[in-house]
Amino acid sequence: MADTEHTPGPWHRDADGFISSAKETIADPHCSSLDIDEREANAALIAAAPIMLAALIEVNALHHIAATSPCAALEHDLPLDRVKAAWTAVADAIAAATKVNADV
Repeated sequence: MADTEHTPGPWHRDADGFISSAKETIADPHCSSLDIDEREANAALIAAAPIMLAALIEVNALHHIAATSPCAALEHDLPLDRVKAAWTAVADAIAAATKVNADV
């Protein structure tokens, strides 16, 4: 994954609803006047952010390979399993953020 300044993932919601990394609390969804359902949805989205970023970086890399020429994917031996894995990662990130399964 690309160098970033944010706290490395994975992030998760702990039993108290806080968003945490392996080392520390990232966010406290309780500090809000929003209703509980919206806070929970926001917490799921925040926790899924590192997964989404990794998936987007991979899909972007695959796009750049395939977009360099009409036959770039074949020329670079772009492995189908890598493409499928990237789209599965996107679907998993969507599901983690929204609690809705996305078709791959």
